[in-house]
Amino acid sequence: DLGDDIVVMTHSGGIRDQIVAGKEINRLDLANLIMNAGKREGEIKELVNVRMTGDQIRQGLEYGIRDLHPAVKPSFGSRLKSLFVERTDDVKQDLSGNFVQVSGLKYSIDLHGKPWTANDLSSRITNLRIQNSAGEYVPIDPAQTYSVVTRQHPVHKWTKAGMFGVDKPFEQVQQELQMRKVEVSQVDLIANFIQGKNIDPKTFSNVEGRITTANVAVKPLPVRVGVSVFAQPMVRTVEHQPENR
Repeated sequence: DLGDDIVVMTHSGGIRDQIVAGKEINRLDLANLIMNAGKREGEIKELVNVRMTGDQIRQGLEYGIRDLHPAVKPSFGSRLKSLFVERTDDVKQDLSGNFVQVSGLKYSIDLHGKPWTANDLSSRITNLRIQNSAGEYVPIDPAQTYSVVTRQHPVHKWTKAGMFGVDKPFEQVQQELQMRKVEVSQVDLIANFIQGKNIDPKTFSNVEGRITTANVAVKPLPVRVGVSVFAQPMVRTVEHQPENR
């Protein structure tokens, strides 16, 4: 029993691929989406259930956006230059894969606040709310403990960064968070949810607004001369031919 106040937090680095439109989805497609997937015996070792305080949940979200900065509107000249010259001053993107996708939470991001560091208050996550057993989103209590399902990898990263205490060993964090395995395959969970359904993002589900932002987090990537914008779909098609799997 994972409880009624369950929250799901998954880091973007655990989402490894995309689904190609206009084709039937098989198990291999779903396995390619997820970090360390492909064999059930390995997949059932990835998920864990932990008990985290509202403050720790907020810190996990703050840690996930610490590398992001507000975009600066470029001048016309710099935009024109970006078509021909490789940019080196783009806003840092989520290359570390720490950004947290959530279920059971809603929050807003204001990148003008101070980025997260261990033992230092940060204020970039605002209006953090949790879904209660009645389905309503209410303000999260920093001191209350909640049931969280996540992957082992982000817990390791949070521990190493000092989120649960500077230089605290992972074994101690496991005990404090009451970590236990959730022996379920993420691939099977997704497959059971979408089986027999037509997955059209425009009609499949409503936009829930779980994550909102007060500013543009990452600049759009410029189109550069010399880089084909038509080649990638062809590459994806080749990758999904049976003989290339």
